[in-house]
Amino acid sequence: MKALFTSLIALFLSTAIQAQVTLEVTMDQDQYIAGESVIVAVRVVNYSGRTITLGRESDWLKLSVGSPDGFVVQQRSAVPVTGEFNVASSERGTRRVNLTPHFDFAKPGTYNVSAKVKIPGFAQELTSKPLAFYLARGTKVWEQEFGVPGSTNGPGGAPEVRKYALQQAMHLKKMRLYLRVTDPGESRVVATYALGPLLSFGQPEHIVDGKSNLHVLYQAGRKSFLYTIIDPDGRLTLRQTHDFAADRPTLKMSLGNEVNVVGGVRHPMDNDIPQPMAQAAEKKE
Repeated sequence: MKALFTSLIALFLSTAIQAQVTLEVTMDQDQYIAGESVIVAVRVVNYSGRTITLGRESDWLKLSVGSPDGFVVQQRSAVPVTGEFNVASSERGTRRVNLTPHFDFAKPGTYNVSAKVKIPGFAQELTSKPLAFYLARGTKVWEQEFGVPGSTNGPGGAPEVRKYALQQAMHLKKMRLYLRVTDPGESRVVATYALGPLLSFGQPEHIVDGKSNLHVLYQAGRKSFLYTIIDPDGRLTLRQTHDFAADRPTLKMSLGNEVNVVGGVRHPMDNDIPQPMAQAAEKKE
């Protein structure tokens, strides 16, 4: 009888917490490829009538990753979650975490991630519903090693060598183009992310310029092409849209080793890097 009473109290407390404070995990996308940052947003919504403080202890948030068949993914290292923040009543607080460096995503397939949060002043932990995402196996379409300007392997040594690679993978029955920057043996990943949609019959053009920047032009729509520039650290420094006009846009390197888009017509977009307004300001200066 006492055990039943204790169970009922525990159930009541758990229900009360769920009614006052809710927890969920979200992602901006549901598919990734090996090495890409898997960013999870842990969201706490507070309806308790008072401000709650989170992030003081290193174990206030615990993340677990597994598969639908019950396999638990090995955790390589502790996820850094410490950092105090307050969530006022009727407000929400979010902590974003990159799972990739801390979990062993060795195989392609479907994974689930869930979170547990300790709320100060409450006896019970909150547990989120598991969120599914898919790790795809990308197909490499091109790769090239390059020297990093200004770097050396020891005093007077040769420049550090890295590798650019373009990969493609299906996402929701649509092809996407991915960039990877690694060391030559691909044991250290500098950057991995999606550049954008790719028509299945379109082959991306690519040129590495004299500063080891990678220029990529690829067909993203029936008449649209995306032009991107990536630096040796994997940073996307330029993104433009060029439309098919009288002729098709293409990449060309001039005699001065400058890479430009020839043909087509530039189509300014809100997601340009840098923004069209910023480019206009730079020209005025």
